[in-house]
Amino acid sequence: MDEKSIEDFFLNIKDPARIEFIKSKLGVVKKIENQNNKTDINLSEDTFFEPKEEFRKYLEYKEKYHQAESKLNSIKRRAQDGDTSAIHELSISGSLHDTLIKAALNSWIVMGYKNEIEKIINQY
Repeated sequence: MDEKSIEDFFLNIKDPARIEFIKSKLGVVKKIENQNNKTDINLSEDTFFEPKEEFRKYLEYKEKYHQAESKLNSIKRRAQDGDTSAIHELSISGSLHDTLIKAALNSWIVMGYKNEIEKIINQY
């Protein structure tokens, strides 16, 4: 999981105290020894957030789930707009896409620590 995904996750949270709480539960705030290694998700000029492996997995599997959902939604939009190939794809493999979405959600729950991480996120 890249730094951009982690940064994007925190962009949706407006309360700085909540951000600090979540970061304290889902990672470690480290001091930067070499200023050339700074990332964009700094808490201050001389610190950065190092996420725990569970949080990285959470974001990874969340992204896979959203990609599966987005693919099906894209096909549905194209079908609604009258795209014949999308209509055919939906009729032939629409249930496959539903199955892929369910599988991605199950993977997110089991291997991506979805419930555990969201419990922490909603704790504050």
